Amino acid sequence: MSMRLKSFVEDFMIKEPVAVFSGADLFEVAKMFRNNSFADPNHVPVVDEQDKVIGIISEKEFRNVSTVLAVLSKNDYPTLANLKIIDFAETKLPVLQQKDSVIHAMKVMLQANVTCLAVEDESQKFTGILSYKNLLEAFFAYSSYIDSPAQGKRAFFFPKTPDFTA
Repeated sequence: MSMRLKSFVEDFMIKEPVAVFSGADLFEVAKMFRNNSFADPNHVPVVDEQDKVIGIISEKEFRNVSTVLAVLSKNDYPTLANLKIIDFAETKLPVLQQKDSVIHAMKVMLQANVTCLAVEDESQKFTGILSYKNLLEAFFAYSSYIDSPAQGKRAFFFPKTPDFTA
């Protein structure tokens, strides 16, 4: 019996997370953050009317927005009603495919300098998110696989650096 090593984005992503509509007001999203309504409490996908991901807002970014809200007076609230969550979300992000490798996802995340990316299926339908925490899970899953007695001896996750001095 062979064991398939999980190595694809779909194996580790958060499937069908709660997303917020791009037109959601800040107070509505603040309430959702307070109530822990999200599968990944650190990243929330922002979707348009067709349920296509158009951005992601992190808890850190939202905390900065919340700080601003806290210091504003009640007289400023009508002005804030015109602001929507999409105004604060990161919108220029690459998107992963479910069948992308975990290694590819790591490279994309590092190159984009972000901690979370949206995931789509082959028909470009939003299916989930992948965060750096999910990539750590992938690393540890691989580490436990290569450390298992069934595999015999210990292997290394990353190949050895070639010796160019010889």
